[in-house]
Amino acid sequence: MDSALQWKPHIDEIRRRATKTISALSSLGSSTWGPTLQDMRKIYRGVVVPQIMYACSAWSNTNGRTRNMPYTSRTLAQLQRLQARAARTMSGAYKATSAPALDIETYLLPIE
Repeated sequence: MDSALQWKPHIDEIRRRATKTISALSSLGSSTWGPTLQDMRKIYRGVVVPQIMYACSAWSNTNGRTRNMPYTSRTLAQLQRLQARAARTMSGAYKATSAPALDIETYLLPIE
């Protein structure tokens, strides 16, 4: 493999796809006849989570090299923001609600 291989384009594509799906979930949930929280959670876990976790074993850095760890923590922070946005969409919570509290309320597993 190329030693200069960068996963930034892959992560950007993950963010783009997940953002598009979360926006669709938001428009679906904002209607008065929309799905329940349980249905939205099923949609999220069935569509967005596989989009986020696609090839994560390849791009995540678990070997402990300190040189790449900030990139991995930045990537995790981006994915956590996506999950927090989806949890706010599903639950109808305010933007200031903490992400761990939203994970608990919507029964979502942490991204890590």
